[in-house]
Amino acid sequence: MRISSTNLSKIMMESISQRTFDYAKLDQQLKTGKRINQISDDPVASMQLAHLEKSKKSVEQYQTNISRLSGNLTAQEANLTSLDNQLLSIHNKLLTAKNSNHSATQSAILGREVDMLIEGVITDLNSQNSEGNYLFSGTKSNVKPIVYDQVQNIYIYQGNSDSRETIVSDGVTMTENTHLSSAFSTSNNNLEILSDLKKLVDKMVDPNISPSSYSQDISDMLAATDVAAGKVGGMITELGARQNRLDHLKNIHDDIQIVNANLEKDLSGVDIFKVNAELQDNMLSTKISHNIYSKISQLSLFNYL
Repeated sequence: MRISSTNLSKIMMESISQRTFDYAKLDQQLKTGKRINQISDDPVASMQLAHLEKSKKSVEQYQTNISRLSGNLTAQEANLTSLDNQLLSIHNKLLTAKNSNHSATQSAILGREVDMLIEGVITDLNSQNSEGNYLFSGTKSNVKPIVYDQVQNIYIYQGNSDSRETIVSDGVTMTENTHLSSAFSTSNNNLEILSDLKKLVDKMVDPNISPSSYSQDISDMLAATDVAAGKVGGMITELGARQNRLDHLKNIHDDIQIVNANLEKDLSGVDIFKVNAELQDNMLSTKISHNIYSKISQLSLFNYL
């Protein structure tokens, strides 16, 4: 079967065009390091890569949330540890005042020391994070949780008992805050323990009041601070459990990120050396095709006479 020069030229041009297209595709793969640079390169793999990218973004967001939450929990734990130490100091001061025959002046000194420790407790309760949000005010993080009412002579909790939740994995949330005010309250976040402790201090610093008159108050506050310290200790333990859970989830997400990276490499990655070799072969084949086409296009009927 004879092939006309027109058809031959057409075949050669299509071959050269295809090689040029292949060259552009290989060149792009070499530049991007990816086998798939547009959906048409591999529709099925492109769909898998789209799902993979969604998974990657979700995991990255979970890791960001975990990092932020872990820092928040660490700050809370530091404040709770400080509170626990101050409660122990308050307990020891009250025990000294209870077990010794102090004069009114000596009791006043102890009272002022306890008062300073109470101020430290309030400072911890009103702690803020690096963003200026209060750690222990429930979901009302822009509201200072503990204030002192000068009229009623009691501490008032201005926050709430709601929980802030953070998404740390697919369908998994973790509580961000700690309801610390409950450690100093007998009911409804009334901060009764703090208020009663403040009233006791006011008696202790008054030189006109005999220490024997508030001996029972000291006993009551010793018991109350023990209860508060026990609750704070339990909260520290619970925070530690949350941190351990976060560490476990972070490790899982780290593993998922490694799997995702390997899957992406399998679906879209290229062998640079192989692509470079194919690119060189393509260039050589295209050059040969151009030379052949050039020679054929110069042929005429006289070449056969």
